[in-house]
Amino acid sequence: MLADEEYRRGSPMSKQSEFDPVATWQNMISQWERQLNELSAKISSNEVFAGSMNQATKLSMTTRKSMENNLNRLVQSMQFATQTQMSEALDRLDHIEQKLDAIAAALPSNTASSKPSPAPPRRTRKPAGPAA
Repeated sequence: MLADEEYRRGSPMSKQSEFDPVATWQNMISQWERQLNELSAKISSNEVFAGSMNQATKLSMTTRKSMENNLNRLVQSMQFATQTQMSEALDRLDHIEQKLDAIAAALPSNTASSKPSPAPPRRTRKPAGPAA
């Protein structure tokens, strides 16, 4: 009974069926994007922020380069191949395999033109008998 009375008065229960979650989500996302754009515009127009971001980017790049150099020295001291050396070795190996395939294709077929292989030598020794 209570539900019927609330329905007739236009209670929140009747409005719940009109609720569109997709439209609400789209509205929330568009408001969030607008606010984020406004905030980023305010922050990026600040010269102090731009300068500090520039310094942070330079520091990040310097740190990365330093780490790469230190790791390369560590790999060399451990006598491991670097990624560049491994890729060069793989390229050379591919080139060698291509040459071998070309040589194998240029050789005449050994199965049709070659002489039959000689029979294996006969066994002249008898195997040892069971140990007594």
